[in-house]
Amino acid sequence: MTDQEKSRFITQFDKNSAEKVKIFLNRYRGNEYIDIRIWTKSLPGEDGAENPSRKGITIHVELLPDLLRALNEAAESIG
Repeated sequence: MTDQEKSRFITQFDKNSAEKVKIFLNRYRGNEYIDIRIWTKSLPGEDGAENPSRKGITIHVELLPDLLRALNEAAESIG
């Protein structure tokens, strides 16, 4: 990500028919953050755009290994 680039889309997946989970790498005040957020589709008859919700998490990239470890533990506990 360049200094001028504030946000870079990484990936997304469907949560359900009306919502997606989108992951971005964001830069703010010289620091990089991972943003994992629920995006919702506009209602029928509206512009059809997707909008970010308040549901999500933003963490400093240094915490990404901790998040991955926690998600792996969660996956192992249900598998």
